[in-house]
Amino acid sequence: MVSDIYCMGRCEMGINIKALVGGGMVFLLSIICLAAAPSADLQLVEAVKNGDKAAVRSLLEQHVDVNATQADGATAVMWAAYQDDLEMAE
Repeated sequence: MVSDIYCMGRCEMGINIKALVGGGMVFLLSIICLAAAPSADLQLVEAVKNGDKAAVRSLLEQHVDVNATQADGATAVMWAAYQDDLEMAE
């Protein structure tokens, strides 16, 4: 009964369950590491969030990614809109 569930490490189709689970874990850990890595592009989001117009201008002149998102999906334009700051949003 229990051996039917675990397939003794292999299923009827010859799939190695341990290798499949191990590969899945490596994939998930890679995704987590990439998501947790800080992005230099978030400097623009932070500058807009803090209302630092000089920093925003400087970063835009450096052609930073204006579509960079925080972990929650917020962008620089979203923060400008939230703060009702039309100048920064443009």
